[in-house]
Amino acid sequence: MARVMKKTLVVICACLLAMVSVGHADVVLVENDFDGSASTGPAFQFLSNNSGAAAVQGSGDPSTGEASSTSFNTSSVGFNNVSTVDVAAVPGSAGFTVEWVIDSVVNSDNIEFNGFFLGVVSGASATGSGAGSLFNNNPAAIGVRLLNGDFQFVEDPETGGAQNSTPLSQTSPTTATLEDGFTVTFTVNQDDTWTASSSGLSTDFSANGMLVGVTTNYASIADDLGANVSIQGNDIDLSVGSVSLTAVSIVPEPSSIWVVGLGAIALLQRRNRR
Repeated sequence: MARVMKKTLVVICACLLAMVSVGHADVVLVENDFDGSASTGPAFQFLSNNSGAAAVQGSGDPSTGEASSTSFNTSSVGFNNVSTVDVAAVPGSAGFTVEWVIDSVVNSDNIEFNGFFLGVVSGASATGSGAGSLFNNNPAAIGVRLLNGDFQFVEDPETGGAQNSTPLSQTSPTTATLEDGFTVTFTVNQDDTWTASSSGLSTDFSANGMLVGVTTNYASIADDLGANVSIQGNDIDLSVGSVSLTAVSIVPEPSSIWVVGLGAIALLQRRNRR
């Protein structure tokens, strides 16, 4: 009987270790270095408000991550995925993390109107290359925006409507740090909580909050996401270093796992006493 119990305990311990280590890996769905090398997930295309006059369109190349607006002050340029990914379909996913690495923003003082957006979009118009796919127009959008010298966490509802924004920075970043490059990272969880942070700025931010939009909550967008970056203003040069969109897994609490294990052991011992 003791030998059987010992073998059973070994099996239980092995199962507990498997619960910790198997089936809970994060999954990268989009990853691109904008250098023409191999990437993960959908390709990127140049995005602009090209439905207007030619003077508004600007230029950009997704193989280099370089984009430039024109001298027209409503010119918007950027990059977005040509198709979307489904975070919700990843087994064990509990949210997603987006990281944008910006190599440089030249003439950042010219940013205006809808600002500089780094985030994700969702919906039927998310993957176009024209004005309708800019975050502030038709797609549902979530991300970090620089506008009027301050960073915000922004939710923009699908097909118009009022934006929801949360201030992230107390002090405006210097022009020099924007030109030198920086990184923005944010995570959205299936319970609609979010976190956002930066590195490389003159004053970095770290904040958290709760999604409040009807069309921008996790359940509404997680199955249809595309990465999206855009900047609006005249004569701005943007250089994007990389982007990643990762499905974040549920990691079991170690204490919960061991409680289950101890319960199983206790039941086994009780059975053996009978």
